[in-house]
Amino acid sequence: MKKLLNTLRISCSVIGAVIGAGFISGREIMTFFFGYNRYISSILLFVVLFLLIYFVLRVKNAFLSNLIKKSELLILILNVLVMASMLGATDSLAQSLFGIRKEIPVLSMPILLLSTIICLNGYEKLTRVNSIIVPMLLLVFFTAVFVIMEDSNPVSKNGTINAPSCLSYVALNVFLIQPFLIKIKEEKEVYSPLGVAFISSFILALAIFLFLGVLSEDCIYCDIPLILLANNNRFLYYLLAIIIFIAIFTTLLAVQFPFCGIINGNDSLTLIFVSVAAFAISRIGFYKIVDKIYPRMSFIAIVYYAAFIVIYLFFVLKSQRGHTLNRRVRKVSRCLS
Repeated sequence: MKKLLNTLRISCSVIGAVIGAGFISGREIMTFFFGYNRYISSILLFVVLFLLIYFVLRVKNAFLSNLIKKSELLILILNVLVMASMLGATDSLAQSLFGIRKEIPVLSMPILLLSTIICLNGYEKLTRVNSIIVPMLLLVFFTAVFVIMEDSNPVSKNGTINAPSCLSYVALNVFLIQPFLIKIKEEKEVYSPLGVAFISSFILALAIFLFLGVLSEDCIYCDIPLILLANNNRFLYYLLAIIIFIAIFTTLLAVQFPFCGIINGNDSLTLIFVSVAAFAISRIGFYKIVDKIYPRMSFIAIVYYAAFIVIYLFFVLKSQRGHTLNRRVRKVSRCLS
């Protein structure tokens, strides 16, 4: 029972890490998937996402584990950009809801302060928060999409498939949450890596499949497409604004948390420095970060995982060859005289 509960809790944290402002607002989906066949795209996304998450959680080779550990610095630097996009999205949300100019950080500063406090309280506190708010977020999201879908025509049903775009999206998201996945492994909790990979991949693929059924060309240059689609329903409009805010918060937690412990005894100082840097970058704007910077980050992620897969296959083939070359010892039975 404990293993099952831990698997569900960790799955919620992984989903919460991926479903950030870019995902839940629809901006990322527009950038990577809009106009393509939503059936094939969703299936491909599920398969690749499942394999990559499972690979990161299960890798035991000492050389690969060491490489993953050393590559964390690069990922953490890029995670500062993700933090910036979450803060930028918060300000865009404030503008959409209250008409407050996004240059004024009315919401981004309080949410950054709250996430920093939770991260400093440790892993247990973080997973507990995610296990409560992520299921609620998903329930509202799926309900809202079904309501919007009644008045929409799927635009990505009969399109082509863009495998490179799908692969780059998966690689980017797993790449950015990799330090968080490594933190999960380091906690030594009893859980099922297979279960975590399957549950989180299935939910995310299903969400993207439904999303592609409601997005339209009107959303192409919109900061928060989901809010635009709910314009005709004021109750749904504000409800979606709340879950977008929650999704921003869960991703902010996931990208901030790995900074705890990278400098022994200086968790507070490190988080404050990183948070200030992310806040400064967020002034660029949410739309520019997601549409201009994310695709370039995805290219880095593809090269990164391609190299790891090649190295992994090399070690697998080498170990198999070693077993094959080992001479079998012939056992000779003694005869009793």
